[in-house]
Amino acid sequence: MAISDVHSYFENIARIYSPSGEEDALIQYLEAELSRQEVPLIYNGAGGLIARIPATSEEYPALFFVAHLDTASNGSEPEVILEEGIYKAKAGFLGADDKAGVAALLAVIATLKEMEIPHGTLEFIFTTKEESGLQGVKMLELNRLSARYGFCLDAPGEVGSFQRLSDTRARMDFRVVQRFLTSNVSGINVARTILHHIKQLKLPAKFHLEMTRFEGECSEEGEEAVQVELELTGCFLLEELLLEMENVKLAFTQAEQKYGVKVGSDLHVIYPGFEIKETHPSVKLAKRALKKQSLTGAEVRFAGGSDANILNDRGFETLLLSVGYEKAHSENEQITQDSLLVLTQFILDLLVSSRGMEVVTTFFKK
Repeated sequence: MAISDVHSYFENIARIYSPSGEEDALIQYLEAELSRQEVPLIYNGAGGLIARIPATSEEYPALFFVAHLDTASNGSEPEVILEEGIYKAKAGFLGADDKAGVAALLAVIATLKEMEIPHGTLEFIFTTKEESGLQGVKMLELNRLSARYGFCLDAPGEVGSFQRLSDTRARMDFRVVQRFLTSNVSGINVARTILHHIKQLKLPAKFHLEMTRFEGECSEEGEEAVQVELELTGCFLLEELLLEMENVKLAFTQAEQKYGVKVGSDLHVIYPGFEIKETHPSVKLAKRALKKQSLTGAEVRFAGGSDANILNDRGFETLLLSVGYEKAHSENEQITQDSLLVLTQFILDLLVSSRGMEVVTTFFKK
């Protein structure tokens, strides 16, 4: 059965060095494999690839699946080894994050072709530059998709676990400039006064504010510039973020008027959070599929962003699934052969279990 091909797929792609921004060789491998399986690409450009398998039955909804092609790297190409059923790597990072997801999707495609399993329209999204700020998914032409909800294969932990809630993470950069020619008040002292005031703000409990940078420098022209970087994380909508950021920004604006300093600011949303309701079809479908393999399937919540954050923000509700890798982004990264098999079977169970499931044809954009 083609499901067992997941091991050879994983071994092949794990040996293709693809740090973020250098995914071309792996893209060529996917292009060749998808062509061999006679699966057409509906998008091949900035941000990655999107392949589509047409529906074979109207009883199944359209679904998409997402995995990213790039990996974190220490600068060394990995030498993949297999010891007692566990994949590891010498020198470089194994890259099971997220090549386990990529391999499982390729094995699913091969199995569908071999066994003629009925299904709805299936779309497979392979993104680039996920590890460098989720850049790839942001560049995709998502209007090509016909599916309106799906699954992102990119979380650590035991296969069957899923995540339907994710934090928002944002950064505010402030620059406080003071000219000693017109004032004797130190820019650093002004910045410290502002930060003390910000600490007194009664932010909602779900917000976590942290200063990640505080640097000052003096120029020969008599200017003192202070760089302040604040990071805000928590389970909140972007609208709530903007409201609280205005309160933070107000502290700097008031200092500008009081002390005669110049203040510049920039807001960067690193990734938007999401919340998928327990009643959403993707959650119901995941729970159905879990029963087929008798998987425990705990609901989990990991820190950090993924392609799922961007897709959810763009209106494509995406449940984040654990794929079984451990110790990602390190030379100790590993994944078992059993995890790859269970993951592949779980995806197939999602497809089979979707019969009669709600067909979502509208956006869930909040």
